Amino acid sequence: MAAVFAGEVDRLLQRGALPGEIHNALLGFGLPKGLLMIEDLLPVDVLADIKADRRSRAAQTIASGEIIERVLFPLINEGAHILAEVGTLLPSDIDLLWQYGHAWPRQMGGPMLYVDKVGAAHIVGQLNLFSAECPDALSLRPAALLVELAEGDAASPIGRTAGRTEVRSRPSIDHPSEPIGK
Repeated sequence: MAAVFAGEVDRLLQRGALPGEIHNALLGFGLPKGLLMIEDLLPVDVLADIKADRRSRAAQTIASGEIIERVLFPLINEGAHILAEVGTLLPSDIDLLWQYGHAWPRQMGGPMLYVDKVGAAHIVGQLNLFSAECPDALSLRPAALLVELAEGDAASPIGRTAGRTEVRSRPSIDHPSEPIGK
């Protein structure tokens, strides 16, 4: 999932977003340092080339909300692929990984809970738009699980879509441990 995140950051840079814009948008969302210190990840000469290239063409400011969607929706999509492929995982497993491994803001729950906040239909719609712009990017093609959610009850939590009845308990997590599987 981190590779998908990094790939989408790279696509935003290619579209003309400055590293600081991406960092500030993600920081505003609540994601802190670490993986998001975009400028720190780039060699100085590469950063200078990006800024010079941006100045040499018409400035294209990418809104903070669009940056968030372009980085997080493919990440969520990858999580949905993983949930469908690995029937023993729960959405909360992925959320915990991102909370503790990548400092996802606890008040946001995690990327899988974020599906319930934003709506699967909106995420699928945006992924389809992004995929049309970049048809070779597999990470932008909506996962079957997200499509099923979007076509059904978009308000349903992602964990209720696959029909498993087993529930595993998790201590100290911010959203229910609802099962997912095949």
